[in-house]
Amino acid sequence: MSAGETLVFKPWAWAVFILAVLMAGLWAGHDKLVEPRKLATTDRPGSISIDCGVNEDYMDEQSGIHYESDSEFVTAGLNNVVSPQYILDNPQLGPMLKTLRSFPEGNKSCYHLKPEQGKGHHYMFRAFFLYGNYDGLQQPPTFDLYLGVNFWANVKLDIDGTSWDYEIIQFLSTDTIDVCLVNNDSGIPIISGLELRLLKDSIYQIESKALLLQFRYDVMRGYYWSRYKDDVYDRPWDHFTFSKARLIQTRANMDIQVNNSNYGIPMEILGTAAQPLNHWDSLKYSQHNLGWDLYVYFHFAEIVNTTEDQRREISITLNDVKLTPITLEYLKTLSVGPQNISSDGFVNFSINATAESTLPPLLNAFEVYAAASFLESPTYLVDGTYTVSNPPRESAARASSAQFNGEFLRPFSCLPFQLLL
Repeated sequence: MSAGETLVFKPWAWAVFILAVLMAGLWAGHDKLVEPRKLATTDRPGSISIDCGVNEDYMDEQSGIHYESDSEFVTAGLNNVVSPQYILDNPQLGPMLKTLRSFPEGNKSCYHLKPEQGKGHHYMFRAFFLYGNYDGLQQPPTFDLYLGVNFWANVKLDIDGTSWDYEIIQFLSTDTIDVCLVNNDSGIPIISGLELRLLKDSIYQIESKALLLQFRYDVMRGYYWSRYKDDVYDRPWDHFTFSKARLIQTRANMDIQVNNSNYGIPMEILGTAAQPLNHWDSLKYSQHNLGWDLYVYFHFAEIVNTTEDQRREISITLNDVKLTPITLEYLKTLSVGPQNISSDGFVNFSINATAESTLPPLLNAFEVYAAASFLESPTYLVDGTYTVSNPPRESAARASSAQFNGEFLRPFSCLPFQLLL
């Protein structure tokens, strides 16, 4: 081209140029545009959150949980929506229980989970169910829930709009694990949500045993179960009120890195506690019809700014066994557990001030689990073969007013499938 000539692009040249730019942009962003579920990163790795029955992923703005749809990973089952009168309208609950996936065909339907951290860790599994008369038949189903080859729970749903959740803690010896619904000819199995949380290696560990949640209580606060945004495990907490006790609370921040308290108890729970009305009264609790091999966890935090001459020393008596007394320090937390109970299926405890204590006792929260001896190979599927040392029990029925709080997007590979037996 000589001097003075004008550079002119042909229409086809412009098209080639624009296409090249677009291709370059797509190539640069390839890792983000392809398989975002499997490659996404998070500050809480090793967790899975699935909303069963929705068509698209979404962020629950109230809780901060990013729920994954199972629509791209499942070829069996049907998406359903609960009837309008059963939709839980509490804004703190979130939309997770508005939809469900049903499995009208086949005897066994499984979600194949592959947490990022894989084997060699303890995980907390949680399954949610709400029938909500989605089929208009007013016939809630009953079916079995399995973790791998091991029987987890018999799920018996209600017509009254009550939601149920089941929780179990299990050590994974393989990189994958199946959560399965088994049809026992008592209605079509359904599931509303499924969650998995990676636990710290120092907590909730019982050698060679799984732990089935019996109940988990945040004491002296509210009337319904809740989840809190700063709970790294998104645990549901029921509420329990001691008789002859009062609520004490503080707005100060707890130092949760002190002593042995690595359980990540939410600040809202640590900032409140039950305290007897009188110094020498006890905080007492009794519950029967539980598992045989039980483990109890107590969670404490001193939230009263005591003077030098004040001392809060606490004595715990659990099923007639006195534990070593503990002394609380201001704005420091302390967890006592696991305390094993080999009993006839009951828990009785009393929390008292020692003779040396100048302050009455307090308690912020407590949990009870039943231990189960599972088969060593949870992914070797042999129908009807399982070993449980005590009958599993579903966690307490959750009232419809609830609060789902938790986490951001978790990386995982979730491949629900169905076995036709």
